[in-house]
Amino acid sequence: MGTNSKTSHQPYAVAPTASKVAEPPAPAGAVGPPPTGATAESLDMSALGGPVLPPDLQQLVQEKLTSVLEQAAPPAEIGPAPAKGEAAGGELGGGAAGAVDEEEDEPEGDGPAAEQHVEPQSDGAAIPEAELALELDSAEADEEEEDEPEEAPLWTVPTTPPVGVAAGVPALISGSDLVDSTATLISYNTGSDEPREVLLAHLSEDAEGKLLDALDAGEPKLVPIQVEKEVTGRLGMDEQHKLAELVGLAAKGVNGKLKHGEEMTTKTLSQYQAAQKAVDAVLDNPALTDDEKTMAQYYAGHLATIGERMENPKALPYLEGGKIPMVTPYLHTGMATVTEYVPAPPEEGEDDGLLKATKRSASRIKATIDKSTGTTSWDGKTRSKANGIEYAIDLGDGYSAVYRPYTGNDPATTEYSMRGQLEIHAPAGAGHGQDLVGRLEQLHLNNRAMKAPEGELTYLHANITAQGLAKNTGVQQALETAHALEDLQVQELFHERAHEAIGLDATELGDFAKRIQMEAAHKVLPKKVTVLRDAVAKATGFADGAALAASSGYDPTPSRSAGWSSWNRFDVTGAPEQFDAAWKGKSLIHNIGKGSLVDVFATGVLASTERRAVMGIGGGLGMSEGADKKTGGANYAFVRVADTSSAGKAGGRLIWDNPRTLMQRADYYAYDGDHFGALNPHGGHSTYGQTRDPYKIANFTSGSNEVMLRNGADLYSEQAPTRAIASSAAERNAVLALFASRGITHLNGKPVEDVVIYNGQ
Repeated sequence: MGTNSKTSHQPYAVAPTASKVAEPPAPAGAVGPPPTGATAESLDMSALGGPVLPPDLQQLVQEKLTSVLEQAAPPAEIGPAPAKGEAAGGELGGGAAGAVDEEEDEPEGDGPAAEQHVEPQSDGAAIPEAELALELDSAEADEEEEDEPEEAPLWTVPTTPPVGVAAGVPALISGSDLVDSTATLISYNTGSDEPREVLLAHLSEDAEGKLLDALDAGEPKLVPIQVEKEVTGRLGMDEQHKLAELVGLAAKGVNGKLKHGEEMTTKTLSQYQAAQKAVDAVLDNPALTDDEKTMAQYYAGHLATIGERMENPKALPYLEGGKIPMVTPYLHTGMATVTEYVPAPPEEGEDDGLLKATKRSASRIKATIDKSTGTTSWDGKTRSKANGIEYAIDLGDGYSAVYRPYTGNDPATTEYSMRGQLEIHAPAGAGHGQDLVGRLEQLHLNNRAMKAPEGELTYLHANITAQGLAKNTGVQQALETAHALEDLQVQELFHERAHEAIGLDATELGDFAKRIQMEAAHKVLPKKVTVLRDAVAKATGFADGAALAASSGYDPTPSRSAGWSSWNRFDVTGAPEQFDAAWKGKSLIHNIGKGSLVDVFATGVLASTERRAVMGIGGGLGMSEGADKKTGGANYAFVRVADTSSAGKAGGRLIWDNPRTLMQRADYYAYDGDHFGALNPHGGHSTYGQTRDPYKIANFTSGSNEVMLRNGADLYSEQAPTRAIASSAAERNAVLALFASRGITHLNGKPVEDVVIYNGQ
C-alpha cells in the first residue's frame, strides 16, 4: 500500500538471484543471455553480437537502464488499496473528536496484520536459482500467444467524456503507478461549446520518484550579482549565513563557563568553531561587497575576543570585567552594495528533455455544481487554497499537469489526503480523453489500458491487502519470485537489443530503457499471476491456484463505481451465507448531515470530501472535513454499523440492510470508535484498532464506530442503499420527482417508492 511506507526514491536493484541462473555459452557472434553476475552496472556490451557501443555511450545506456530499474516498483505494490497512513473523515455526525486511545502504544493486535491467521508456507529461504530459470522458461512458453489477436482492454477509455457528469468516468490503467489502478476523466461544463477535460488520479508513493525524475523542478543554478539597494537592518549575507546567531551563541556559551569558573567543554568549543567557519566562509567569498566585508569583519572582531578568553579564561576574572560583550547584529541603514543570487541563464543549445515545473502553494480545482441537475462546471482557472505545496507542470501542446507530492508535504503540518493527487489538463474543447491518459507517459507513468491478466494481478494484490496476507511467508516469497522474474527478463532483453541504442541521444536512451522494462513486465505477466495466485490460494485454504480460480467467489473483474473502480474480496463473495449469518440484524448507515437526499441523488454518488471538492460540491457538509484532510480520511466516505431495527428512525439517512453490497469491496477499513478515519500517524488521532476484517466489524458496539470506503459509493449501481429516509414528505416527493425526470424506476432491483421513505412510508 504505500503512502507512508517508503521514501519516494527507494531503489529496487536488479535481483542478484536473477543474474546467477546458469546458461549455456552463446555461439560466437550471437546475442546471448546475461553473463553470470550481470547487473545493469556490469554489462559488457563488447561481448554482444552486432555493433559495439563506444565506451561513453555504453555507460549512458547502463545509467538509463539502471535508472528505470531502480524506479520500477516491485509487484507487491500493485493494488487498489491506499498507501499506509491514509485515513477517512468524520461524515457520520454525533461523534466527538476521538481522544488518543490509552492503549495506543500496545501492539496493534486487531489491526490488519492480525486479521488472517495462516500457517507459514515456507521457511522464507532465498528463491532457488534453478527454480527461477524454470519459472522464466515456463513464462517464455506462453510467447506463442503473441500471434493471437490483441486482447481488448477491460474498459475502453472514452475519447469524449460526457460533459458535466460530476463523478466523471473511470479509466483503468495497468500497473501499480496509480492507487486503485484507476484514473477519472471529468469534462467540466463551461457554459460554451468548449468544455474543460481533466484527468484525475492518485499516485502511489512508490511511483513518485519516476514522476519527479521527469521534472525540471529542482533549484536552478544560481550566479552572484551585485546590486545597489536600500537596506535598513541586517544585510542579506548576514541572515543567509546566520552570523549574528552563531557568534552570539558562542559568546553566550563562553560567558556561562566564565561566570562559574568552569573549564571550556567540547560543546563550547564546537559552538565557537561553527561561528568561525561561517564567518570565514563569508570573508572568503570573492564576490563580497565592501559593506558585506565590513559586516563580516565586525563579527570576526567578536570572535577574536571570544577566542582570547577561551585560551586563558582566568586571566580576567568574570567579576573583574572579563565578561564578553553581548553580540548584537550588525545593522546597516541606507544604500548598500549587496550580493544577490539569481538563476543562471540557460546555456546555448541546453535541453535536458525534462518537463518545466514550478513549485507553488497547493490548490484544488474550484468547480461549481447545479444541485437540481448534478451538472458540474469549471472555467479551467479558478482554484481554492490548500495547505501544502504542488508542482505546476507544462506538458506542451496546451496540456498541463498539477501534482501534489508526498515529498515536501510534511504529514504533521499539511493536508495528508492531498498527497499524491495528480491532475492532467487538456486544452479547451472536447475529445481529449485518450490523449489525457496518454500524457501519463510524459510523467514516466504507465498509460496502457488494463487488460484481463493485469486486472487479475491487481485483484490478487487487493485481496492480499484486504485479507491481511502480506505477512504470510508463502505470499512474501511469491512476490519476491515475481519481481525477480521480471528483473531477469529485463536483463535478457537488454542484451538482445543493446545494439539498438547506437545513435540515440540521452532522451531516446531513456525511452529505450523504459520500453525494455515494459516489455519485460508484459512477457512475464502470465507467470507472475500464476505464482501469486497459487500462493494466495494456499494462504487462504485452497489446494492451489486452479482451485481458487474455480471457486464461486473468485472474480478478478473490477466493478465500476461512479467515476472510479472497486475490486471485490473473494473471502466475502465466496461465503455469502457465512457473511449474512454474521451480519444478521445489522445494517450500514450514512447520515447526510447538512446536505439533502435530493442533492446526493442528483449526483448519484455518496462521495468523499476530496471527491466532493472536484465535483463542485461546497465544503461544510461533513462533520469534520478539515480534520479529515489531516488524518487522510478525506479520501473516503464514511458509513456506520447499526442495528437494523433502529437504523430507520432518523431522517436524512441512507441505509444498507444488505451490508454485503459494500463489505465485499476490498478498499475499506474500520474502527470501533470515532478516529476520524485515521491513517496518518501524525494526524492527531490514534490508528490503534484499525481493522479490515468484516466479521470483526459486524461485532462493533460503539455508537461512533466508522467504516471508510475509498472515494465513495455509486448509488445507482449494485451498491445502492436499501432505504433512503427522508427528513420530510416534501423531501421524499422531491427525490421521487428527480428519479422520474431521469427515468429511474428501481434502485438495485427495488422500486424507488419502496426505497425512499418518510415515517415508514
